[in-house]
Amino acid sequence: MGLATSQARFLCITARKADCEYKSTELAQQKLEITNQLSDISATYANAMNATKLVWKNDLVENDYGLTYNLLMAPSAANDYNPYMVTTSSGAIVLNSEYAAAARAAGISKAGGIPSADSRDKFIAALVPNGIVTQDTANSITTTDYVYKKSNDGSLTLDTSAVDTSATTGNVGWNAGAGMGSTPLDKNSVDGMDKAALILSDAIGKKVLDLAQLTLGDGQISSVKYNATISDYDTKIKKAQQTLQLADKDNDPEDYTAKEKILTDLQKEKADFIKQYPKTDDDSNKVIDVDDSKFQMDENNIKDDGFTIISNGVIEKDSDTIKNMTIGDLLASNIVLMTQNGSADDMAKYAQKLMYTIAEAFGYNQAIGTGLNVDSTTNEALKYAMTMIQNVNLKAANAISVGSKTSDTSMTENSAFINANENNRIGTCSGKKVSYQAVSLSNLVSSFLTYFDNYMNGSDSGYVVGKSTDTSAFVTDDSSYKYFGQASTTVTSQKEKLADFYDQLYNNLCENGWREDASVQDNEYLENALKTGKYAMSSLHDDGYFYQTRYNETGYVVEETDSDAIARAEAEFTQKKAELTYKEDSIDMKSKKLDAEISSLSTEYETVKQLISKSIEKTFQMFQN
Repeated sequence: MGLATSQARFLCITARKADCEYKSTELAQQKLEITNQLSDISATYANAMNATKLVWKNDLVENDYGLTYNLLMAPSAANDYNPYMVTTSSGAIVLNSEYAAAARAAGISKAGGIPSADSRDKFIAALVPNGIVTQDTANSITTTDYVYKKSNDGSLTLDTSAVDTSATTGNVGWNAGAGMGSTPLDKNSVDGMDKAALILSDAIGKKVLDLAQLTLGDGQISSVKYNATISDYDTKIKKAQQTLQLADKDNDPEDYTAKEKILTDLQKEKADFIKQYPKTDDDSNKVIDVDDSKFQMDENNIKDDGFTIISNGVIEKDSDTIKNMTIGDLLASNIVLMTQNGSADDMAKYAQKLMYTIAEAFGYNQAIGTGLNVDSTTNEALKYAMTMIQNVNLKAANAISVGSKTSDTSMTENSAFINANENNRIGTCSGKKVSYQAVSLSNLVSSFLTYFDNYMNGSDSGYVVGKSTDTSAFVTDDSSYKYFGQASTTVTSQKEKLADFYDQLYNNLCENGWREDASVQDNEYLENALKTGKYAMSSLHDDGYFYQTRYNETGYVVEETDSDAIARAEAEFTQKKAELTYKEDSIDMKSKKLDAEISSLSTEYETVKQLISKSIEKTFQMFQN
């Protein structure tokens, strides 16, 4: 009976021990799997530390942008109104579903095609139902002439002189600036200018100050204003003539008549303007230049009746210098306007006339796209700056009248000059027989630009206009400060920019063909395709041609560390590591319990085994006896 019991117990212990050893092996396998998972997530995390993203950077636009298909293929200031096309290795343009539908509607095969004005208009019209452009935008673009001509050397140019449009043949369509083998249209919305560039800019710095307006009578106009108006009419008339030449009188007589009327109206307006301001040699002359007799130009003192210009502390007596003085001169030098025996109110009126001219050059009360007036915010900033100049700097009640030095030959001995030079106010001084008034035009310009920055940047602006120059921190004192505006006087209209963008795209589709890939709309897919070399990019270069390059050779696409992706990877790694560590700790605890139980069972196993062995031995001995 004892032997049987021991054997039964032995079998139970053996079974239990085997089960525990199996579970221990199973836990060891689970732990090994966790170790492998930890290794995998560590490798993934290490790779994520090198994560990068493609960013679109254009210094002329305030923000940086993530790279998207829409940013590349929709006209905006960010891409300078030029398409940056994703291409296959063969050069075919990669289109999303919407653009591909427009290409089909225009009859452009995937291998390309022969461009025409009709096909181009169909392409533009097909962009409307897919939401790429509005109907108004499409109408605006299709009313822009699409005419091209192939020269003997193979280049393509816009033919603005030929009336016979049947001469416009070639294998690639061309519209002004379309970038298929000619000088591209300058469509930069804004230029980033430091102070030196601002001084030399055609649209601002080189604008004449027009001092003649200080002496105008009723019904008169300064020669500077007269010449600028005539030049503006001439430009508009020339453009209207070119547009009329390209109009199709036979097939679209209404369009021809409308364009003919525009030209006739402009010619009449110019003739009426010339009639209103006739140039004569007598006192009835309505167009006035700088009158030498009204400015100090012969003696080394402040003019008794008229105006005196002080340049860097010295009386300016050169007639040509005064006539041609520019806004850039105010920024580059210290220019002060002085009068004698007047009042602060008089000086405020004179300075305000000049200030209007200065402010208009910067874009005040002008159309958006003039000077620094590039959008609605800058438009309001210019109004604010002008209001501050009027209400603070040029307010007669704020005039500085400290001191009584009345020398009219040495500016260091004239309190009016000193007061104006050292303060952002009108300066005056009075003696026994004479009084002087002065205002620093240079300080006015510096104050104006600083007020402009104050409005644009609010409390983040690091510049201030104080009562005196010592308490001021002008933007013009910072040589590295960037002024964003239109540096050139030749401004491309919004209509021309949009037409030019889609003409470039249309021309490239005809020249290189296209492929449809709906996935390019997915930002991650697009980025990976560019990084891995599946797709390249084609962009307009300075010589007017499009070249296929890698994404980082376009000038605007930059590869940066993706801090967001790294942060996400770090958070995910931390979470998964914590989960796996918890599982590993749990397995370790179970393994320890099993090891203890196996050890106990092993001891008991040996004890029972010995009991069985002794019982068998006793049994044999008993039967032997």
